[in-house]
Amino acid sequence: MVMDFSLLFWLLREYLDNTDLASLALTCRQWNYIATPSLYHTVQFHNPGRIAANDLLQLKLEIFGDPRFTQIKHTKRVLITGSWYDSYHAIESNLGSESILSPAARMLNTIIASCVLRMPQLREFIWDLTVSTTQNLVTAVMLTPSLEILQLRMGTDNTPSPYFHPSLEFRPPINVRTLSLIEIDDESVLRSLGVALSNSTKLEELTIWADTESALCFSKIASNWDGQLLSELRSLDLRGFTDLGTPRCPLWGLISPVKLKSLTLHVGSTFDVADCTRFWENSVEAKLRPRQISTDLVADGLVEFIHSFSGLEALSIASPNNVLLPELPSLLVQSLRVQHSATLKVLSINPRGYIANYMDKNLLNEMATGFAEAEEFRFGIFQIDTVNNAIVTFQRYRFIC
Repeated sequence: MVMDFSLLFWLLREYLDNTDLASLALTCRQWNYIATPSLYHTVQFHNPGRIAANDLLQLKLEIFGDPRFTQIKHTKRVLITGSWYDSYHAIESNLGSESILSPAARMLNTIIASCVLRMPQLREFIWDLTVSTTQNLVTAVMLTPSLEILQLRMGTDNTPSPYFHPSLEFRPPINVRTLSLIEIDDESVLRSLGVALSNSTKLEELTIWADTESALCFSKIASNWDGQLLSELRSLDLRGFTDLGTPRCPLWGLISPVKLKSLTLHVGSTFDVADCTRFWENSVEAKLRPRQISTDLVADGLVEFIHSFSGLEALSIASPNNVLLPELPSLLVQSLRVQHSATLKVLSINPRGYIANYMDKNLLNEMATGFAEAEEFRFGIFQIDTVNNAIVTFQRYRFIC
């Protein structure tokens, strides 16, 4: 009978929400046995940013933090989201100026760490809260044998004054497949991460966003490496570093691009791409052949790089505020038509600065008629009038402004 229930459950699973699962679990012993693992598969601790009498976060922490509560043995995914309590803004800011994390924030970390230690099947951990994690929690998460995906928000933006966030140390080995670190503003964290990654062989997806005001160099992460990263990445997303694309950071000497299918490089609107004159040429020589590219590193050699291979499925271009050759957008579209018209599905042009001046109706018409497999075009706010004038050309596509 349990087997029959199980088959029925998986036929209906995609239509059941947590309320349905909870009701099933209360029906009988067989349904409880089948539904409970799915009910606790994903656990989210969400902070709405305000203290209320019926605070669901506090209720969850009381239940899940109790060592007698054993259902989290089924948990495979944990999310910590939201914003910190608005009543704590002044406290956290004042303590931040003295390099102290509040007792409330430390207690939150401690309770979640105790939960993680009782989740033997944990595969994914996401911390996207404006208050900082602690070393104790990060260590507990990274020591989980089954962990595959780790995402941490390192900074505490969008606060009246910066909260304190302790400098975290990443200890080897790092055995996750996907690692995402957002808003890093501490060079010591980069160096620690570099040491931990130096012997990593399982990593497939790496995302690191630097705080743009911290002027961090990505090359610091490889200061202790002996050659390239051992892991061959499928996805790389780097943003906010001051040396991306420059000779100071020979990216393809640090990371093998051979298996890279998704590449995101964003340097920011104040970055001078004149220092990156050979980056795309070096990318050709390194045999970079991605399927998806998102970049604002619009520098010499980009058109030649796009023309050097085929199979691109998605391209997103945003230009920094640098002066471009007027013909560059047209040359870029021509290269895309020649090499990627059979595969390109998404083309996004979100300009900043000078590139907005080079988007006209003729170029949009060329884009609309040149890509047989295209499904979606995306345009920046600068081109709304231009798109409106050419909208009849895009009737069979999805387009977003």
